[in-house]
Amino acid sequence: AQGQGRRATLDHDATLQESHKREAQPHYAGGRGYQPAAIYWVEQDLVVADEYRDGNVPAGMDNLPLIQRGFARVPATVTEYYFRADSACYDERVLKWLANPKRPEGPAGPIGFTISADMTEPLHARCVAVPEAEWTLVEERADETVAGAEVEFTPGDWPKDAQPLRYLALRIRKRQGRLFAAGYDTKYLAVVTN
Repeated sequence: AQGQGRRATLDHDATLQESHKREAQPHYAGGRGYQPAAIYWVEQDLVVADEYRDGNVPAGMDNLPLIQRGFARVPATVTEYYFRADSACYDERVLKWLANPKRPEGPAGPIGFTISADMTEPLHARCVAVPEAEWTLVEERADETVAGAEVEFTPGDWPKDAQPLRYLALRIRKRQGRLFAAGYDTKYLAVVTN
């Protein structure tokens, strides 16, 4: 396939491994075990970096060195770089590194990325403030309606001279009289991308 050796889409994920070893630490799901993280090169079906972590180490803790190791192991023949992850990588240091075309300890040039955003109070407030006319219907489900919109938001102390990030939000609304388990009728989700 054309471009097969030129593109690297790296995917970050962590998973729980239950263990009954005495040394195994408690994890967020209530058991004991380990929580390894890996960087997977999608096009090559290859793990390029991993880190074995105790179960009590949060998935979002200090992922930038692992991400940098993953990109460092991609051969020089690659000219297109992409990265995707869940909210464990929604970290200002990771976002700044990915968005910086002159990033230290990584390939120069653009890295296209998509990361699930933590729905912080400021981001939630921005989603709520989006005018109704800017929401686009994505899907009508049996008991809820899903709409999408672009949201203007800048995380933390984003550099003024840096290209702004793009936040894409979903608004999921229960039909009248129905609520989510948490007691509200509207839920927001977002991803951040460049």
